[in-house]
Amino acid sequence: MTSRGHWNPPKVLLIGGLSRSGKSTLSAVVSESLRVQGIESLIFPLDNWIVSKKQRSPYDKVTDRFRIDHAVSALRTVLSGDSVTFRAYNPTTRCECNGLTTLATGDNTQLVIVEGVVALADQRLRNLADYSIFITVNSRLRIRRMIELYRDVKCLDAGEYRRIIRLREIEEVPTINESKVYANLVACASDIDRVMRNVSLLFSYPDKSHE
Repeated sequence: MTSRGHWNPPKVLLIGGLSRSGKSTLSAVVSESLRVQGIESLIFPLDNWIVSKKQRSPYDKVTDRFRIDHAVSALRTVLSGDSVTFRAYNPTTRCECNGLTTLATGDNTQLVIVEGVVALADQRLRNLADYSIFITVNSRLRIRRMIELYRDVKCLDAGEYRRIIRLREIEEVPTINESKVYANLVACASDIDRVMRNVSLLFSYPDKSHE
């Protein structure tokens, strides 16, 4: 962990939404669009703190599948100007990586983009945010992306990924959709112009609600 003397904390943008809605892709586009404008950002993926498969219970809710306490602590550390080093979750092996991951802001970082399914579902994360976005997606497209993830990336058989998707539709979808009420902006991932208009306001106005 390293610290800096003079430190102006960056702003925090939350990007939440259902699994496979396009949060990670949008986060990368926002980060690059800001970089072109001379605004440096750090992407803070909450998936780094997913609980390993062997440590989960069949009865876990979506929020139980994340080590949210650790993620919040890490975010606070990063916002204070320190770096965090940890073992991140590997979606392919469904357990923690053997190697270490480090997240840190640079001297010129003005924004931390916190993205993940539970980004808007935890009050502590919301309390740290300057702005929050909920990403919507067509249900058929989302299910297709989930099948591709479980089949092609995680190499699960059809019976297993259908079981997981069915359970997620019952428990995860309603819970995460409820977090939509905490968003300052609800948009689809392809609506980048609208998203960027609102995100850019973070660097024009001191308040936490824009559109």
